[in-house]
Amino acid sequence: MTHYMRKKEEIEKIAELFARFRAEVENLNSLNLYDINIHAENVIIPILNIVYGLNLVNINNEVKNSSAIDLVDTDNRIAIQVTSTATGEKIKHTIDEFIKGRRFEEYDNLLIYIITEKQKKYSDSTFAIAHNNELEFSEKHILDYSDILKEVNSWINISKIDSLLQLLKEEFCEEEMNRRKYLLENKETIKTDILFPNILQIVLPQKIYMGITGIDRDEIITQSCGVLHINLKRKLPWGKYSVKHLNY
Repeated sequence: MTHYMRKKEEIEKIAELFARFRAEVENLNSLNLYDINIHAENVIIPILNIVYGLNLVNINNEVKNSSAIDLVDTDNRIAIQVTSTATGEKIKHTIDEFIKGRRFEEYDNLLIYIITEKQKKYSDSTFAIAHNNELEFSEKHILDYSDILKEVNSWINISKIDSLLQLLKEEFCEEEMNRRKYLLENKETIKTDILFPNILQIVLPQKIYMGITGIDRDEIITQSCGVLHINLKRKLPWGKYSVKHLNY
């Protein structure tokens, strides 16, 4: 298979897996299982990190329900909101909260990633509040799967495409999707335990030697039983027997 054909085939598989993810989110949202949107925040982190070379973390792990943003890359000063709602009103609300919270002091760029599908077009009024506050924000700052596919299609390095494809296969395989649905449907009845691990640091030496002995365990036991039988026949005192036996 040529490089071009392999790349084409893998990008088609990536597109198929993203379609599966969108369908999963839409189906679960239709069942009022909105926690899938929270899970999607963590799913999308390694994907965006690979595609755009970022170092994103979920800020909600530090600040519960952080206003306007979900993922941050402090080194590159990028903030991202992950949402399944693609309406202009949702975009305006996010920009408004970003400005009210003065997030622009920490992050130069605000992006919104739509885990379903963004609108074909957004009105100028959607971005008015951003322009009024000198925040650079336009349609190019709203991303979805199509933007990822365009970016991946520009890659020459096939191994990078392989890495993304493998990640998507793990996250959006049938087993993983069924597991997520089960957890969401039964979250009220599933009991969870809090673990308090006692972890100790282990420092390994630079070299480790492994020895393989040629001892036949069964033979040793047989011989030991033989010595015991002989010593008992001689009727030696227990103390003497013990020494001889242990010395053997």
